Amino acid sequence: MHEGRAIYLLYNGILKDRSDFGGNVLNQRTLHFLEREFPYDGPKTIYGARSRYQPARLKAAQIEFKQLPYRIQH
Repeated sequence: MHEGRAIYLLYNGILKDRSDFGGNVLNQRTLHFLEREFPYDGPKTIYGARSRYQPARLKAAQIEFKQLPYRIQH
């Protein structure tokens, strides 16, 4: 939580699964996990590899999705 906003970082393994869909992609499985384990009824920022949701769906759920870069160059 920061200034009234929940902040989540998705990473491989968050769902105890190391596959490509093990938690670093915002999809129905990871969103359900976050809602169940870390419920919050206000605005949320979620960082992850990618999102499977359309912008309208994210907005309706008060979610701002930010894609993490795979490589950071100097």
